[in-house]
Amino acid sequence: KLAGKLDAQLAQQVSTPQTTEQDETPRVIPSFAQYCVCGALQLGTYIALTVGLVAAIVSGVQWANEAINDTADLYGRVLVCVLGLASISALGPVLAKWLLVQRWKPGAVRIWSLNYFRFWFVKLLFDNSPVHLFTGTPLYNLWLRLLGARIGRHAVILSKAPVTTDLYSVGAGSIIRENTVTMGYRARNNVIETGTISIGADAYVGTGSHLDIDTIIEDGGQLAHSSTLQEGQKIDAGRHYHGTPAQETSTDFNTVEPMRCSSLRRWMYSGLLATANLALAPIPIVFLFYSYSVLHSYSGAENLNYDNLASVVTSLAPMGLWLSFLIYSCVTILGFILLRVMPPLLHCFLRTERTYVLFGFHYIVQRLVQLSTNWSYMNVIFGDSSCIPKYLELVGWNIAPGKQTGSNFGLDQVHDNPYLCHVGANSMVSDGIVMSNIKLSATSFTLADVKIGADNYLGNAIVMPAGNRTGDNVLIGTKTMVPIDGPLRENTGLLGSPAF
Repeated sequence: KLAGKLDAQLAQQVSTPQTTEQDETPRVIPSFAQYCVCGALQLGTYIALTVGLVAAIVSGVQWANEAINDTADLYGRVLVCVLGLASISALGPVLAKWLLVQRWKPGAVRIWSLNYFRFWFVKLLFDNSPVHLFTGTPLYNLWLRLLGARIGRHAVILSKAPVTTDLYSVGAGSIIRENTVTMGYRARNNVIETGTISIGADAYVGTGSHLDIDTIIEDGGQLAHSSTLQEGQKIDAGRHYHGTPAQETSTDFNTVEPMRCSSLRRWMYSGLLATANLALAPIPIVFLFYSYSVLHSYSGAENLNYDNLASVVTSLAPMGLWLSFLIYSCVTILGFILLRVMPPLLHCFLRTERTYVLFGFHYIVQRLVQLSTNWSYMNVIFGDSSCIPKYLELVGWNIAPGKQTGSNFGLDQVHDNPYLCHVGANSMVSDGIVMSNIKLSATSFTLADVKIGADNYLGNAIVMPAGNRTGDNVLIGTKTMVPIDGPLRENTGLLGSPAF
């Protein structure tokens, strides 16, 4: 009977489609000339950026190579080159935005037009800036302010901000969790529509959520994980919403006890993170310099130029194969040893269900555990095979013995802390699982266990939060919002956001 009713409703919807605002929007048809001109400008941009990058790299290599006999001097020169390239990559989007666009405004940009090319060029530089490595820090907030965004004091933005920065505002003390999508624009009927995204003070946006254009979260508002705020939606002050589209709920999604987290602590963490990245970046480059010297002497050529390039490559091919195999093997073996030694030692300093101040010692330890155990390369090597459960156990997951399907996990498992991930027997997890072991506020964090029961099946792109209310024998559909309150769900299937 239920199937018959659903078929009847579907047939009625197909035979009598409803008229929507989207259907009434006139479709813009760009001309062939616009298409060709914009494509030529884009191709020219790629060529110009490539030539400029190659020229900068060649100049830097020649300058650094003068100090090949002095390791300290070589490291210093490579560091200067890395710092210069990083500075250009960080300031390039700022200069391009203010010179080409000035201020982003709500409206529509016709595709393949000159305005579209400006939008595309600024977005290209914005997306490839290394500053995105510093999400969640005051340094990232400062960069967004330079681009025109309105970011309040002590806001924590852990996801990538939209390119339309003038239309983006985040109030003081708010937190935007990881994997949140805030595009600031959308494509429809051959136009790029831009709109505002406004988030008030002390607001909370959960992991894996999506905010469309022209959306508002007022002061103290909360949007749950795996939820969407669609065009025109608004969360009133102090209200909590979840689902797709978001609807009001009484569930509290920000349960971490607030603590005092000063500006000095936040900036010290930013400085430490920037210093570590700059200090480590030259090391593999210096290694390449000395590797090149060894290979060059082995080839027997006095100078490497276009005349002897073919002979040098031919003579180096056998050694290059063995050298690449040796490097790959050493890196893999050392990586596994490091994986089994460093993260467990660091985890000894952490305790579950204990509140720590953000950007402090324990936060640094937790970030090191997270970065050193989320080895995406090994997920690709072992994922979708019978090896992946054993690899995850090696990383630190607690997986109960069970039936081997040949592919119990996918290619891109992500966790905050592997030692707090628990999976029951005979469970199968598809691609894109996010084990959210950490509860965050703008000032503090707490670690907690994330559990998947026995005989579960999880679809793609699921955020599994700490304290979820799912047990054994549960099927969880793709992108389902896993509940964190209510009765324990067992022997059932869950679908949708909020789940039913």
